[in-house]
Amino acid sequence: MSLVVLSALVGGVGQGLAFRGALSEVAGASPGHQRAAVISTLFVVAYTGISVPVIGVGLLTSPIGLEGAGLVFIACMAVLVSVAGVYLLRRPVPARV
Repeated sequence: MSLVVLSALVGGVGQGLAFRGALSEVAGASPGHQRAAVISTLFVVAYTGISVPVIGVGLLTSPIGLEGAGLVFIACMAVLVSVAGVYLLRRPVPARV
């Protein structure tokens, strides 16, 4: 049980930091007259990305059960994290001024 709570805390902190970083970057990169529209688009995309997996797991619970749906979710997240990790390790690092 404590491992579940710890993983939820680590995941929540990570998600919060990632969202804060994305919000800072988007706000800094968007022109002033379009900043509100760009930030609201970020929120729509972020909440869609948070909601779709949860809805997918809910839909999978009927045909394959909660444990099976959880395992499918874990497998999908492992693939996405691996792809993102490979992308981040292979992309050129831009020079900061």
